[in-house]
Amino acid sequence: MDYSSLRIAREGEVLIFLSFIMIIWAVSYIRSEKVERISSKNNR
Repeated sequence: MDYSSLRIAREGEVLIFLSFIMIIWAVSYIRSEKVERISSKNNR
């Protein structure tokens, strides 16, 4: 019982960690796209 519950808790932490990385990656990707759009508008 204790081992299985500990294993589930570890899997939950991994899922939270992966989702956190995905959120950071998405935010950085959106910011880079916005910067590219602004720079293209300024060039025009």
